[in-house]
Formats: sequence, structure tokens, C-alpha cells
Amino acid sequence: MSFRFKIARLVPQGLIVERVVEEGDDLVVTAHARASAAACPLCGQDSRRIHSRYFRQVADLPCADRKVRLHIVTRRFVCAAPLCLRRVFAERFEKDILASRSRRTARLEY
Repeated sequence: MSFRFKIARLVPQGLIVERVVEEGDDLVVTAHARASAAACPLCGQDSRRIHSRYFRQVADLPCADRKVRLHIVTRRFVCAAPLCLRRVFAERFEKDILASRSRRTARLEY
């Protein structure tokens, strides 16, 4: 009997899987946001202009008795509003994916 297993089903919706690597007993899943723009948390203006990127390391639900670590590529955007006090901001994920400054996915919290 053959099973088709899609690793994308392991990560929360709203993230796109880039790669999966086995490190010892852990699975390391690198993913990025599906959205192409982000809203400034201060003024609410949408921005598509990317300033830089960085990795967030987040714990997720285990899979087959293996720890799953998400490396989420988080983008920093430049705010497009000329009068906004915040020039650069990091993209936010939906609360059902990842809370702000959290090191665990929302589904691991429950």
C-alpha cells in the first residue's frame, strides 16, 4: 500500500513550504508567508516594498514522534505612508498561525 504524504499539510495554513531537512531526530521546515504584502501595524497602509528578511525559529506540533521546528522567513517592509512614524516593520502573521513575538505556533499553544 502506497501513501502520498504532503509535508505542506504539516505547517499552518497561510505558510508555503520551501524545504524540509532532517536534523537528527528533528524535522526542520523552512516556510514563508503566502501573502505578497503586509499592513503597517501603526498606520494600516499596505506595503509591498521589502526592506530585508530574517528567520524566526518556531516550535510546532510533533510529527511521528519527531520534533518539528519551523524556520519562518519573515520579511521587513518599508511603510509606504509618507507621514507614518514607522519606516520599517516586520510582517505579522494571523493569530491562528503565529502570535506576535511567539516562539510556538498557535496550534501548539492549545
